[in-house]
Amino acid sequence: MKALLIALLIAPIKPCEVWIAQQRYDFIESHNLQRVKVSCYIADEGAKTADGSVPVEGMVSSNREHLGMNMILYTDDLYPEALFKCTDIGGHPMLVNGTAVDFYRDDLSRCYEFINTHSEWVWVEWREDEGAE
Repeated sequence: MKALLIALLIAPIKPCEVWIAQQRYDFIESHNLQRVKVSCYIADEGAKTADGSVPVEGMVSSNREHLGMNMILYTDDLYPEALFKCTDIGGHPMLVNGTAVDFYRDDLSRCYEFINTHSEWVWVEWREDEGAE
């Protein structure tokens, strides 16, 4: 007991903020999270996505590399919030290079609701497993 107490007194103590920042960094690295810009889009009646499906909420647009993959959206506190399927590709340079994700919404009011709920940038994880159905 005395040795443990001495060890605790000798050991350097990190401030809580440093520990939390390290845990956050470790989580981001271990889950290969990516910070991307958020945008939303709506589609014309009868429109099809790049994979040939009709757009529905729960689908996102990104780049060819992510087409067909699932994407987990994380909150700013790094809690998984929702699962989306990448079924479309976009032409905007940020979509093409993978630094943005375009979320499909049924109407413009749903776009505004999504953007107001989330920050301009979000954390995402791309996965080839786990269906978004």
